[in-house]
Amino acid sequence: MPRLVLALDTEFELVNPAWAKLAGFSYSWAEGSARYMAPSPEALAHLQEQLDAADIVVGHNVPVDCLVLENVGIKVPYAKLHDTILMSAVLQEEELGLKALAYKHFRVLMTDLDEIIGTGKKRRDPTTVPVEEIWDYACADADMTRRLFLFQAQRLAAIPALEYIYETMERPCLEAVVAMQRNGVLLDWEKFKELEVELEGMVQSLCGTLQNITGNAKGNPNAHQQVQHFLYDLPPAGWGLPPQHNIKTDALSGDERSIMALRERKDHPFLATLLDYRGKFAMLTRYLRPFPALADCNGWLHPTFKLFGAQRTGRMASADPNFQNIPVRS
Repeated sequence: MPRLVLALDTEFELVNPAWAKLAGFSYSWAEGSARYMAPSPEALAHLQEQLDAADIVVGHNVPVDCLVLENVGIKVPYAKLHDTILMSAVLQEEELGLKALAYKHFRVLMTDLDEIIGTGKKRRDPTTVPVEEIWDYACADADMTRRLFLFQAQRLAAIPALEYIYETMERPCLEAVVAMQRNGVLLDWEKFKELEVELEGMVQSLCGTLQNITGNAKGNPNAHQQVQHFLYDLPPAGWGLPPQHNIKTDALSGDERSIMALRERKDHPFLATLLDYRGKFAMLTRYLRPFPALADCNGWLHPTFKLFGAQRTGRMASADPNFQNIPVRS
């Protein structure tokens, strides 16, 4: 007896899914057929009935859908859950977006969300878009997700080793990933502020040291072109630094790779100080300053964890904020 496959997609407020408002949901039971509904008590009860009736529930990047649906009281049937983006990652697809996969495998050009909600200053939140403007887009997403699931499931079945990885290692982690994002991480914000103030002082001090080394030359140590000027044009001949070139363009380079290469050949104080400055400046601007704005009203951070984050290595990734890219030595 064929299994009943329900594909699901959500539209929601453009904020962290852990507290985003649901704008609406679409679902599909059969190819070429889908339905979109705005959230209401009756619509949500109807959705729960659909989820309970299905043998398989599939979405594209389902942890996001799960978070948003659980925000409005939906009980997600994790045992039935499949994720086409995760299936595609296991199959080593180069592009994991639904639109890209739809075109690659079915030659279907799908509408991008930006065409519906706009961009820049004219960008609208999905919760403010009238139902009649978004339902075609939302229904197409649900329909294509179901179609893609059936296609990728056949491909996985043809490669038992990959199917085993998906079914026993990747798919069972979906519920844990949702729980990790919902629970979040609480930081010691007082200590965080102390570190920010301390790092601000260190960055200013290192910037002053760089100016002293270059003879009080004015410039931005974060700008590669200005650093090139410091390295190859400004210094006296005694520096003796061999020019480093960009691998792709062959132009003179002042990026980290070039600085490290120069330091291996000549340990000049400008190079060591510049690397120290850039490391601390990165910590300040990528982590200490942005993190507070990403926290919820109680101070908890809710990163987006991605099982498919690093396709080449297979490790997870995180974003908003990226907890897995904080420099260890900093």
